[in-house]
Amino acid sequence: MPVADEKLLYENISFLTEKHFPAVYREEGQELVALARDYYKWMESDTGQSVYNARKMFEYRDVASTLQTMLVFFQKKFLADLPYNESTIAFVVRNILDLYRRKGTSDGIELFFRLFYNESVLVSYPAEQMLKVSDSSWNTGNYLQLYPNDNEFISSGGTVYTYADLIARNITGSVSQAKAAVNAINRVIINGILTPVVYIDNVKGTFNQFDEITVNIDGEVISFGTIYGSLFAIDIDEDFTGTTGNKLGDRFFVESENGAGGEVTVTGITDKATGEIVYTVTDGGWGYSIANTRLLVSNQIVFTPNNPQIFEIEESLIDQFGNTGIVIGQNDIAVFIRMEAGDAFTLSSTISTVDRGGDNFTLVVTQVSDKNESSPGDLFPDTGLTTDVKVETISREETINVILDVIDPYTGVLLNAADYGAGTPMSGTASPVNINTILQDAFDLSDVTIGSIDRFENINPGIDYTNDVFAIAKDDVISNLTRHNQQLLFSDPGEAGSFDLGEIISEQGTGREGIVRATDSSLGFITITPFSYYGFTGPNIVKSGGDVFTLLGVSNDYNSSVSGNNAEITTLTSFATGRITQVSVYNSGFGYIDGAEATLVPTLGGEEAAKGTIDATKMGKTSGYWSSFSSHLNGYTKTLAEDGEDEYFDSKQLIQDSDFYQEYSYVIKSKLDPSRYTDLLRENVHLAGTKPFGQFLLRSKTGIAGGITSDFVRFFNDDGQGSPFDQQPLNEITSDILNFTVDSTVLTSDNEPSP
Repeated sequence: MPVADEKLLYENISFLTEKHFPAVYREEGQELVALARDYYKWMESDTGQSVYNARKMFEYRDVASTLQTMLVFFQKKFLADLPYNESTIAFVVRNILDLYRRKGTSDGIELFFRLFYNESVLVSYPAEQMLKVSDSSWNTGNYLQLYPNDNEFISSGGTVYTYADLIARNITGSVSQAKAAVNAINRVIINGILTPVVYIDNVKGTFNQFDEITVNIDGEVISFGTIYGSLFAIDIDEDFTGTTGNKLGDRFFVESENGAGGEVTVTGITDKATGEIVYTVTDGGWGYSIANTRLLVSNQIVFTPNNPQIFEIEESLIDQFGNTGIVIGQNDIAVFIRMEAGDAFTLSSTISTVDRGGDNFTLVVTQVSDKNESSPGDLFPDTGLTTDVKVETISREETINVILDVIDPYTGVLLNAADYGAGTPMSGTASPVNINTILQDAFDLSDVTIGSIDRFENINPGIDYTNDVFAIAKDDVISNLTRHNQQLLFSDPGEAGSFDLGEIISEQGTGREGIVRATDSSLGFITITPFSYYGFTGPNIVKSGGDVFTLLGVSNDYNSSVSGNNAEITTLTSFATGRITQVSVYNSGFGYIDGAEATLVPTLGGEEAAKGTIDATKMGKTSGYWSSFSSHLNGYTKTLAEDGEDEYFDSKQLIQDSDFYQEYSYVIKSKLDPSRYTDLLRENVHLAGTKPFGQFLLRSKTGIAGGITSDFVRFFNDDGQGSPFDQQPLNEITSDILNFTVDSTVLTSDNEPSP
């Protein structure tokens, strides 16, 4: 029975009196019925009558409606140790259970002051400001990149939903059965397509690629799309040489044909030293073109007695199995060979020279190294790829106009042949070519820009080298033209001594330059490498200081290296550790394809530190953030501002002391004198083993004149300049902190700290 009806039944029954009389009395004896009704009404309404008090028992047992004289009994029963305040006793009794249940908590303390002192206080804990080693929390966010869709999802009942209906709902992976709450949904352009990205919290389990996101709405299970997958891991390719010197914790960007924004942290590196080759262009020579220059590097060593050194650079060696290589360098105990692709010598190989005619001989082999061709990488122009090793820049450039046809294919052609170019066409326009064809029709002139090598690009340092290697730079096209160094002869032999090795000289009239390679004062000549295809012709040359010398003659030095094969490349094997073997994804980015190749770089477009295969079969993760700062020290940090000025970071963490900054401390901020509440606080809501401290706090309504709304309005104390929050001049304010808050008319002023 409803309470209202119950009270009506027991407190007021006089209006029902006439129903207890027979009908004859109600019709013939109305005076008697009225008398009885008035009597009962008097018994119910007179406060001195027992019936009145009996009818009020249900009200008197409720502290909100009891007699004033009975409040003291409620106080003795429920608030025996608490102060008696007649104006608040009813409110206190109704809420006292909440107070007892919250004993020792900040809510309980705040309720205590509100109940018994009608004051608002703030409770804080110094332990939250204590510096604690390794206690800061690092959180990472998660998200689901979905397959693109039209943002329209229809339930089995025909109801149409969009991603707006998914916000703040719990989702489940259809296969993985992972669960999470949806925090936000963005639709971003990934690889040119508008793609939904769902940000999730409170993740339980791991969402997988091809999971459908399902959610229960009004009893119906709706699918909100299928997970595409995000960068989850990278399987490092340990056969790729990459860079050394990396450290655990280093961060790299992830570059791939598709995808952007991925970052990883290094979690594994090699601790075994590995030999890498460092290349240096000691002398750039001359006669090299970017299009045709190749860097030839030895990739196998044959140890054989070689003193005096008997091998010629670029002569061929072959074994009984047909494995072939050319000599790149030598020393007193070994010859360094560049083997043909797929070929390799072994200790069982019978290795012989090839180019010496009847003087060929078999090498006495004591040891053969393993073949190592991890450096310098693919050679230009073998494949024509822009990532191959090639000359990056040349200097002292000259463009020449020459015939580049090679004579070898035609040495066996008879003079009276009908077509010299039947087997290998010539570069000219004539066809056929025979004894009657003029040269300009048989051959075509080509423009070629040549010069000195400045440096190579894309050289891979290689890995696991145990010995030095040798390298030569060769332009097969220009070197075939056999342009040698020149010897400049003086009428006065002593004039040759006026020149220094490495000095740059020029020819008077033509301006052609060259570099001095050797001087001979006894015979009176100097040897130069001319920086010109046609070289010096005389008669006068100019020394670097401006002195002019007259030549007796100019000749070719046929014992010298030729243009296009006269640079000097030095190599050095350096040993280093720290090659990347394992990484952890720090930021998944967007758009990466599962199984695609990834390259790790320190800066976007930078040097390739490592390569691997992408695993994009799971949910993505963001770079993360600090959710607490308990272990952070105060200090200066670098800002992102363009001026680059330092900014002081105040973590507000303090070293614990012997009393205040401890785990057991708590602070009550109030304008009340602690002596007024300390004893009652300890007896009723204080938790044993803790210690309270008091600080001053003033909170008061300011009252904004003129009916100004406080929403999104911020005021500051302006020292008497008219702000509604300007309570008094600043020089008269004794508190340490004044707080003026947005969307509030409450001014707070407190001292911090003052235990």
